[in-house]
Amino acid sequence: MYKRLIAQSQPQGNTAPLALEFHLKNIIRNGVKYGCSGFIKDANTGKIVYVNTEGTTLRNGQGDSYLYRLARHLKDYSGGSNRWAQADNLPSSIVSLLLNKPCF
Repeated sequence: MYKRLIAQSQPQGNTAPLALEFHLKNIIRNGVKYGCSGFIKDANTGKIVYVNTEGTTLRNGQGDSYLYRLARHLKDYSGGSNRWAQADNLPSSIVSLLLNKPCF
């Protein structure tokens, strides 16, 4: 689901489209899917974002929040500063980070 939403969140117009590579795996415990985690890479720039959609409830009670952050490589599970987004904002937040944040 998120692959399609992230691809649709790319800006239209003068900017070159992102060449996205998805390296995601489902999080499954006792046969129940809880989300996915892994990396999304823009092959054009080499920028990588780690994402985890298992979710955590926000302290203010607004629902699940999902982790995303810059990563140095496809095995960097402790990379940049943690960022949080709700489900409806996650795809555009990931695209924005890939487009605007400088690499490490």
